[in-house]
Amino acid sequence: MENAVVISGIGILSPLGIGLEDHITALKDGKSTLRASDKSGFANNIGSVPDFNPGKYIQNRKSLKFLSRQNIFGCTAAELAKLDTDLSLEEIKKQSQATTLIVGSGFTHSLSLKPVSEAIIPCVDEDGCLDYNKLGDTGYRMLPPLWILGRLPNTTAGQISIQNGIKGLNYTVVNGINSGIVAIGEAFLVLRHQRAVRAFCGAVEDAISPDVFCLMLDEGVISESIHESYPFSVKSKGFIGSEGAAILILETEQEAKERGAKPYAEIIGYSNFYIPDRADFNCSESLIPHFEKCMVKALDHQAFLQMT
Repeated sequence: MENAVVISGIGILSPLGIGLEDHITALKDGKSTLRASDKSGFANNIGSVPDFNPGKYIQNRKSLKFLSRQNIFGCTAAELAKLDTDLSLEEIKKQSQATTLIVGSGFTHSLSLKPVSEAIIPCVDEDGCLDYNKLGDTGYRMLPPLWILGRLPNTTAGQISIQNGIKGLNYTVVNGINSGIVAIGEAFLVLRHQRAVRAFCGAVEDAISPDVFCLMLDEGVISESIHESYPFSVKSKGFIGSEGAAILILETEQEAKERGAKPYAEIIGYSNFYIPDRADFNCSESLIPHFEKCMVKALDHQAFLQMT
């Protein structure tokens, strides 16, 4: 198909390991790093990425001083994706303007108070209330000068582009747990519309903190126990929170062939259907019409692309 878009590289970090091979092995073996505990609560029901040396993947090691864990995950996943498809930095720089970057950002970095706890704790009075005047006068001085850089949702995308000399379309999707799939879909459209020949896309999530865990429990989107989380099941009470990152490299089929890359798959359609307020739906069945509309829209879009 003309302007076909393929997935040529995959970079991933999760509780299952670092890189694609770790994940393939874990999935084949039925491995899970979550503890099958009968206890509910934060410590027993979150996933953490195994320790690794980020300096092995991030060229500018000085930047590690101010990068957040989320930023490090994103840059590492991008490097793993490059290694997976044998894409060199020189090749990217030759097509820097034709390489796009769309990365989804999770919610932990923007919702958690943990990163600013050093400023907040000294400003809590004896009644347990926050003294905003004290926070504004002296509390903020407890934070390092560059603390905000690692907390901005678009810092990860910015750092990936800096590390790799990417100068094409670059933006961040902040859409909760859907951020990753939306970023991949939008990158697909960019390539199909011939605005680029290559795209880095995917999503990253910071370490899950207790305050965000409790907030997601109240929202009803996260499970309090691994025994209550069933992917794609109406019985599921929510997903399991975890830090991590996954970056895909999308390319036009022609570009992949010229590089000698072996694609994993072709993406043939995408649609993003907006639902204003999930709280308006009292059961899973009430979402079915919206999923149907989204799927029809994706099929219609694919048919249109085939005609053009």
